[in-house]
Amino acid sequence: MKAPLALVLCTLAGMAFADCAPEQRFLSCKIDGKARWLEVCVEGSAVVYRYGKPGAPELELWERAEDIAYAPWPGFGRTIWEEVTFVNGGYSYVVHGSIDKGLAVQEAPNAVGGGVEVFEGARSIARLTCDPETVAFDWSDAISMAKAAAGLIWDPENQAWRRQ
Repeated sequence: MKAPLALVLCTLAGMAFADCAPEQRFLSCKIDGKARWLEVCVEGSAVVYRYGKPGAPELELWERAEDIAYAPWPGFGRTIWEEVTFVNGGYSYVVHGSIDKGLAVQEAPNAVGGGVEVFEGARSIARLTCDPETVAFDWSDAISMAKAAAGLIWDPENQAWRRQ
């Protein structure tokens, strides 16, 4: 179970949109240099992306957990990293979170990171980074559990989700 490590490594994110419970949150943060927040949460059988001003998201995307592109941490390396991709028309939003296991969060706030890269088709059009002091990347099982509830299982050998 990943929750105990997540609780130790998580930083406080302050006020965000829905104030996702840590066990349902993939990532929440203030975008570095902007008055905007980014949040990805599991809500029931959906994964939700919110971006914008606190209390008033400018963009909110919902995808069924079984359909969302989600790459869990492969289990090796110094950095725990995961990403989830939302598609909206010809645009995709790749949200990523990471934890550097070699750094203590209390001593190095940038041990936890995240952000979103926006693509129009295959072309990157924006790369937004989280303010390190506001990142909440809880490394929870929320998306994996929602995908499992939809009948999917992660195949680590092929790095893909498949029907059980």
